Parts: sequence; C-alpha cells; structure tokens
Amino acid sequence: MRLLNTTTRDLTKFHAQIPPYAILSHTWADDEVTYHDYQYLKDAAELKAYQKPFGFCTEAARHGFEWVWMDTLCIDKTDFTELTEAINSMFRWYQNAAVCYVYLSDFVASADSDFSTSGGRSRWFGRAWTLQELLAPKNMVFYDCHWNDIGTKVSLAPTIGSITGIDRKLLTGEARLNEYSVAQKMSWASLRQATRVEDMAYSLLGVFKVNIPLLYGEGWRAFRRLQEEIMKTNNDQSIFAWRIGALSDQSLSRGILASLPSDFRGSGRVVRAQNRHPMPSAAYALADECLAVDLPIYQGLGQETFLGVLNCHFIDYPDTRLAILLQQVSYSLQDVPDSISQTAPSFGSKGSDKRLHCRRVAQDTLQVVQMEALAKWPAMPLTVSPVWESPEDPSAPKTRFPVIDVSIERELGESGYFLLRTTTLYTEDMTERLFSYIFSNSIAETNSDNLFCVKIQWSESCNHGSPTSIQIKSAADEATLTNWALESVQGPSTDTELEIGGDCGSKRWLVRAHVRHGVKKRRKYQVLALFLKVSVRESRTSRL
Repeated sequence: MRLLNTTTRDLTKFHAQIPPYAILSHTWADDEVTYHDYQYLKDAAELKAYQKPFGFCTEAARHGFEWVWMDTLCIDKTDFTELTEAINSMFRWYQNAAVCYVYLSDFVASADSDFSTSGGRSRWFGRAWTLQELLAPKNMVFYDCHWNDIGTKVSLAPTIGSITGIDRKLLTGEARLNEYSVAQKMSWASLRQATRVEDMAYSLLGVFKVNIPLLYGEGWRAFRRLQEEIMKTNNDQSIFAWRIGALSDQSLSRGILASLPSDFRGSGRVVRAQNRHPMPSAAYALADECLAVDLPIYQGLGQETFLGVLNCHFIDYPDTRLAILLQQVSYSLQDVPDSISQTAPSFGSKGSDKRLHCRRVAQDTLQVVQMEALAKWPAMPLTVSPVWESPEDPSAPKTRFPVIDVSIERELGESGYFLLRTTTLYTEDMTERLFSYIFSNSIAETNSDNLFCVKIQWSESCNHGSPTSIQIKSAADEATLTNWALESVQGPSTDTELEIGGDCGSKRWLVRAHVRHGVKKRRKYQVLALFLKVSVRESRTSRL
C-alpha cells in the first residue's frame, strides 16, 4: 500500500505494519493528478489540479495524521497487476483507515445552502465507486469544495439515507453490512453510474466480500461474473429478486441473473427470510451456462409455467415469500448436463430422478405467495437455463410469453378465504392465452373439499366501453358457473365496483370486482388492473 506523507509530500510504499492513515473519497475531475504526474510535479502547488491533494494533506495534518491515501496519487494505474490488487483491496483499505474525508467538489457550504436539500445533487452520491467508500469506513467527515466541515456520516445519516436509500442504522453503526440482503446491497448501487460498465461490478467486490480478476473490455459480463462469485459463498436467494415493480419492453429471456445493478432498482426492501417457515436451504451449481438450484415450486399456472419460490420477502410482509415466473424447457434428466445434476442436491420426492429444466420468463415482478402453503409444496430441483443472455443480442431466444407484472397476495377474511390479485400487462400477442395461464388455475382452498378458480379473458383492444368477461369455474367438476360481462368504464381512470355471483349445487359463489382502466399505453395495449375478492357461502338461491 502506497501512502503520501502530509509533511514531505513524498510517496512511500508499505508492505507490512501500515501506519495510521486518513483516506480520501472524491469524484474524479478531467485534470486529476495521477501517480506519474506527481513524480515530476509534486512541488507544483500553484497548479489548480494540485489543490485537492494538497488541501487533503493540510486537513489531515491539522488532525495529526502523518500519512494519507488517495487513489489518484497512490495507485500506478499503468501497472495492471497493481491496479488489480488495489481494486480487490479497496474496501479493506477504506475500512482500516482511521478516518475518511469525503470531498464534495461541486458543493459549497453557505448560509443559503442546506446540505439536506442541495447536497444530494453532488456527483459523489451518483458514482459507483463511492458506494463502498461510504459503507466501509468507521469514521467519515464530509467537506465542501473549500474544505469546510459539513458534518459526519453519523450526524448526516438521515440525509444520506434519504439520498442513497441506505438504512440509517447501517450509516450510524447500529447495524452491520452482513445483516442486509444481496438485493438490498444491489439496490444501493442501482442508481449509480461508472465511466466503464465493468466498474459497475468491480466497484462492488468489497461490498460482497468477493474477488474476481479484472477483464476490462468484457462489458456487462463482469456483473454476471460478480453474481456467480457471490453465489459461491452466499446462499442468499434475493440475488434472483431483481426488476421488482418495473416493466420491460423486451421479450427476450434475460436468464436467472440480472444484467446490471439497475435491475435491482425496486429491490431495496427485499430481505432474507428468518426461517420462521422452514424451507430447504439453497444449493447452487454453475456449469455450461446453467444454474442448478433446489426451490419449492407452485404449479398452478399451467403445464409449462410455474413459480419458483425464493427464501426472501418484502420487509413489511414477513409471512410471504417472493417467487420467480419460470417456463419449462424440458422435463428430462437427459437434457441437463451431468455436472449440474450431480452437484445439485435434491429436496424432492425420495428416489425421484427428475429435474425441471426451465428458463426465467422475461418478466420483472416477483410474485408474493402465501407462506402457509409452502409446507405442502414439493421442493423440486430446478435447472434454470441459461444463466445469462445479452438483452442486446438479436440471436437470443424469445420466450413464449410476453412481459408480465403480477403480484399475488392471499389473506383470510371474515367471510372465509379471500384471494386478492392485482396485475398489470404490456403485451403484443397471445394475450388471452397468457391470462388463461396466470388465472385459470389459480386455486384457493375453502373450508370444504371444494376448490375454485377464476379466469380473466383480456380484451385485445381494451377501448373504453368494450367488455372484459369473467368466468367462475369449479375445479371439482370444471363446470362453468356463469359468464358475466363487466360494465363499461367511463373515462381513462374511473374505478367501478361490481358484484357478481352464481350458484353451483349447495355452494353460492360471490365475486366482488374492482375494475380500473389505466391511461398508459404500450404497443396499442392499455393497462387493466383487476382486484378480485372471492368467498364461498352456503345458499339455496340461484342468484345473489
């Protein structure tokens, strides 16, 4: 580790017994002084570019520090071996520093400027590398462009948390970094940027305590390698919980892994499950562009589409779990590479030699499922293929299903078992078939042996005034009970409350529908969100 002396301004390399040092966190400027520049012009204090490093030395010396470190001067970036070692050691260097000074070159502290309102516009909060520089140090002091003290990480924690999305307890030292899920850490990086796309991955090495070789020129493949390395040491399934709440206009299979940290933009409140409801522990195996993992599955969406349940949930809903929508590719062990089938343990039926070979459907939102049912679901070995595909690759295979955003929540109401669903859909084709897969086999269990399901048929044009039909079917006899056309909805955002029902033997079926027509359009399709509450009551009448 190379350090700069605050008095002599000389650079010295230390191999062991590194002395106490202050470290600088900043954003690069176009005229930044490099290691080689400093070898020839270290006494050129009058040059503007030297005001930052010399100001840093002056402030550190004022606090009694003899040594300081800053990346621009202390790393020889022309030496690739040294650069690789530095990037893989960066988090530890910031963590071991006595204090970290944050220099905001584009912020001026004054009576008219409030850091809580204008400080968040600083470039420092939007750069990829500064995330680990914020998380690693124990002590941090923020300065404006004139080296005026703004405050510490602890005193500014509410403002910094609001800007970055990072939990205040982590910023104040009340919580530790390893208490947060992979999805949460990725979400903190999701709004940040780097000059080189590879640095979006390399800047997170210390955050996840992993090391990978640097291969500049590989592009976003670096982020795939980062995720693969994380899975070797961490069984946190929230790594699959990306693109929550977002919609994509692509119909390509993205694979099981995300392409960039920005895919986790909506995952900041996804946490690891605390094993209140037992689930099999994750076991990952990577080979031949495939990922083998054992997950509980829910096969109520059709013969070829199902849910893979993850051991994570939204922080506000601890009794739910997230799930990814998967599409079956094959159901034969012969289609799975031997290296995968041998390394991934099975939690399924004893003696079963089947693996479910599938790919993740090109959709973004994970589905929320009722935890009480997990004990009844088998934990089937899944082989998700491929692990990674380029969203820009025109040769990448398309999935059979368009983009869909679905959330499912189940709760027990006073009148019996309620099934509450919301859905948003942007699609080009196969609309009715898609809705059939999502809704026709959605089964909820009543207090008897009877089962029910609801099928929504989507109207392709979705013009105001065109009906959308609902079919209520008994899963026991597959008999259609009734077919109702919803009333026309007037206006682009008008809500309509409807109540429809029917009779099947001794069971009376009641559906309360809340219909909302949205104004957003994509490829000539409008959004329809339908909220259903379904209950079963004893009755001898044929109509409500």
